Formats: sequence, structure tokens, C-alpha cells
Amino acid sequence: MEHILITHSVLRWLILISFTLLILISVKNYSQNKEYSKLDNILRSSSLGFLHLQFLIGFFLYFVFSPYSKSFLNFQFDSYELAFFGIFHFILGVATVVIGTMGSVKIKHETDSRQKYRKTIVYFGITLILVILMTPWHRPLLRMMGQ
Repeated sequence: MEHILITHSVLRWLILISFTLLILISVKNYSQNKEYSKLDNILRSSSLGFLHLQFLIGFFLYFVFSPYSKSFLNFQFDSYELAFFGIFHFILGVATVVIGTMGSVKIKHETDSRQKYRKTIVYFGITLILVILMTPWHRPLLRMMGQ
């Protein structure tokens, strides 16, 4: 289980970096009226791939290993940790994946490059904000073996 938690922790940083990079590049290219490129598509797809992998690992951790899910299912919210991981982290995780995926589908079907960049900025910006909100900043910034 510890290796899964470490992977979950490392993926958080890959998501934060890739989404931030995607948004910054999209803002720059939108303002310069550039064409949506293959590199933009690769960055969008890989960012979303990191998010989906994070969600699958988190879902597995939540329902297989986590004491928080048991507390949530029994309506026991005695502490901040239980409320954060039992409700907030899980619900925002689902919302993040739904919004990111919806945005990616809309971007993929858009034909106008400017609109693709605009939708990238909006949908992935909202997704990044949700990722930041759902991140347990009170925990170690990078989980290592034995923590």
C-alpha cells in the first residue's frame, strides 16, 4: 500500500505542473492567435491522463485501504481528517475528473484554434483550482517510504 500512496503523492505534482504548463501555454498562444498544435493536444491528453490515473489510484486507495471511507459510509465525522478525506477529497476528486474530461471532449471537437485555447484555459483552469483545493496541504508535500 505504501508504494501506491507514494505514487499518488508524486502524481499530484505531475498534475499540478502539467496543468499549470498547459494553461500558461494556452494563454500565451491564445493572445498570439496561434494555431492549436499537435504539441498542445499531446499536453492536454497527457495532463488528463495523469488526472485519470490519479483518480483510479485514489479510488482504489479510498475503497480498499482507507479507514476514511468506512467512517464516511458510517456517517462518523469526528475529526478534520475524517471529514476532509471522507467527503471533501472524494467528492472534489470526482468533480475534477468530470470537469476535466468534459472540457477535453469539448476541446477535441472544437474546430477553431482560438476557441480551443479559450476552452482549455476555462476548463483546465477550473480543474486546476479544484486540484489545489482538494490537495491535503497539511500532509507531507512528497510522501516517501516510511512516512
